[in-house]
Amino acid sequence: NNFCHPSWGHYILAVVFAVVFNHYFVKKYALIGAALATTLALFIGVIITAVYIYREYGVLIELDSFLRICYATVIMYIVAWFVPFSGYLLLVEYLILGIVYLLVLYLSKEITEEDIGLVKGLIGR
Repeated sequence: NNFCHPSWGHYILAVVFAVVFNHYFVKKYALIGAALATTLALFIGVIITAVYIYREYGVLIELDSFLRICYATVIMYIVAWFVPFSGYLLLVEYLILGIVYLLVLYLSKEITEEDIGLVKGLIGR
């Protein structure tokens, strides 16, 4: 039964943190507070899930892989900062940012030809 999988508990706990953080931060910081509350709650959820995965399976993401992902995220953030769109063009911005992110991951060899082959295989089904 997938509903009883431990990951559901992680999601529920992250939602509880989000509600508590939103209650505090939205009153004090409005929209920025909502963003901060959501970010903190999801970060805590990721930490809880990482601890579970490590305890259950004995593995975590490799440091060099983590750093490449962080690098791609920073590059994407910088592009987003200098290419501000709004309204319907926001969808174009998200598409551009997604392409930039995937391109940086590919160029940094985080995404490999094997990964691309797996995705092509999934799409072809």
